Amino acid sequence: MRLRSLTIASALLMATGFAMLLYYAANQVNARRDHRQGIEAFRAAQAVADAVEPATEADAAESVVERVTAEPAPLIEAFAAPDKSLWSAKRVADYEKFSAAADEIPEGIMRIPSVNLELPVFTGTQEANLTRGAGRIEGTPPLDADGNTGIAAHRDGYFRVLKDVELGDVIEVETMSGVEQFRITDLLIVEPEDVYVLDPTTERSLTLVTCYPFYYVGSAPQRFIVRGTRL
Repeated sequence: MRLRSLTIASALLMATGFAMLLYYAANQVNARRDHRQGIEAFRAAQAVADAVEPATEADAAESVVERVTAEPAPLIEAFAAPDKSLWSAKRVADYEKFSAAADEIPEGIMRIPSVNLELPVFTGTQEANLTRGAGRIEGTPPLDADGNTGIAAHRDGYFRVLKDVELGDVIEVETMSGVEQFRITDLLIVEPEDVYVLDPTTERSLTLVTCYPFYYVGSAPQRFIVRGTRL
């Protein structure tokens, strides 16, 4: 009787494990699709912008929005799903929740090759944007403008890899204006009220902001700052 119970229990465990594997595989497929949406939207807008030569910048912006919404997105290069191995369980759940609704065209794409990071940067730091990628901090210049552009993302999501960046690493930012490179010049740990890190600068620069410590349980008390200046 005991042996039979053990056999039944083993079979149930195997069945549960198999079901979990199928669920994980399905989530990975969905994650690959959802993570591409922001980048695909940017690529589609980029392709439309390249195909027309409007008279003014305002015409260009209006033309891109109208044609991207009216025409199907072109075939583009496939991007890998985000590596969520360092993410918290809550951040993974939020990603699955918000990414399905991703339809906004991001301002651009940010990459840090040294830590294998690539993500869309949206306008604003509302939760949906920070879950799908990063958000440009309100009140700081757009990605392709002069000054100190602030970019925020969650420390238990995309920006957890910032714990491994080093001085001298390169940050790439791709916008409709082209690709620019920034060299990491400062790594700082500051208090939440130390907003001076977002003060305007005369040179074009980036300030990446996330909470710190990276593995703190609960609301993290400090901020981790990565500063980069344009090459």
